[in-house]
Amino acid sequence: MKKILKFLKYCLYAVILLIVLGLATIYIGHKFIFPIPFSETPTIPDLKEDGLCLGVDCQPKARTVDEFIPVFANQIKHYNQIAPSLWPDNQVENLYAVVQSIETGKSWLISPEGEIKSLSTEELENLCPVRAQYNIGFELCSGGDFQSVYLALSEEALENVLEYQKYQYLGAYDLLLTYNHEMFHKLEQDQKWESPETIENRARDPMFGNLEARTERLLISQLLQEAIAAETESQRESLILQALSNYQYYKDTFPEDYKAARYFDRIEGTAHYYEIVSSLYSAYPEQVNSEDTLYQALSLLAKSKNPQPYEEPGLVNESYVLGAWAGFLLDEVQADNSEWKTEIMQNPDLTPLDILAQQYEGESLPDPIKPSADLEDQVKDAILKEENKEVAPGIFRLLYQLIF
Repeated sequence: MKKILKFLKYCLYAVILLIVLGLATIYIGHKFIFPIPFSETPTIPDLKEDGLCLGVDCQPKARTVDEFIPVFANQIKHYNQIAPSLWPDNQVENLYAVVQSIETGKSWLISPEGEIKSLSTEELENLCPVRAQYNIGFELCSGGDFQSVYLALSEEALENVLEYQKYQYLGAYDLLLTYNHEMFHKLEQDQKWESPETIENRARDPMFGNLEARTERLLISQLLQEAIAAETESQRESLILQALSNYQYYKDTFPEDYKAARYFDRIEGTAHYYEIVSSLYSAYPEQVNSEDTLYQALSLLAKSKNPQPYEEPGLVNESYVLGAWAGFLLDEVQADNSEWKTEIMQNPDLTPLDILAQQYEGESLPDPIKPSADLEDQVKDAILKEENKEVAPGIFRLLYQLIF
């Protein structure tokens, strides 16, 4: 009996030692061996033109929770004021935000009107019993008499401008992007839209092996951006027709790639469209407050080849940008910009680019242009960089946030 107890005691010591070593490894790995690159000042210049200013330094400084929560509450207020006009019968409105600091555990409830209330631990538990406590983690909450979404805020990431400076259409720590993009998936697309019988490429294969297709889709996205940035209507129309010519070439030449991309061009492309438009209206209400000022802001972003928040290469990441820019152009070329949105909700096999092609059906298309050698090299380099990307910093940060 004594031997068994002694054995169990040593087993307990061993388990405790392993736990301590594991925790120490995660702490040291995140803090010292694989730290996240950090900067308190932007390394990307703001975008400025004709009175518009988009970027981190165009917004009120918000590097602490006390500074950020009122900024975010204002974004929520302005978002809900404009939300009904952003999408037909929009489901992503009147949604409360429950924000919790990962580091301190403090939490706040923000109403659709932008009112802020501190929450006790018990109130937080009652509203959101399930919580994803890592940077920009989110969950739809099941408690309370109103609909709300849980949003995890990292005070460490809030201080680190490198985390969110690329979202120049927001210019701030990116909780709003989770609020609008992810809830567009959950409350709009998942609940209202027609679904395809089968989802091709459900595993989200980036299709790195098909270099020609990756280059072709990048070229098409650049042509769409140039069309948005065009100074005259004739230039815009010419660039749209060129983009559609190359799109037809892509579909004819790489039919399996097109089939694998179609679902994501529709779902992620429209969610990204919604994210950008709603963020511009919500984060820059004094600058972007009409269709004309929205288009001016989109043109400024297009000239800088921004947004590139999904600048990692690959088929699915391309879908965000392709779908969004095709959506912006549809808003411009259709007399009623709810027409294409209704069509894409009802037809699960259409993408924004497909609808744009329908808009110009019967028009004479120019010959497709070939990607430049520089563009091909750009795609090759991006794929190589992605394949050699260090994943340890992100893994150790996730483990650190979940445990500590």
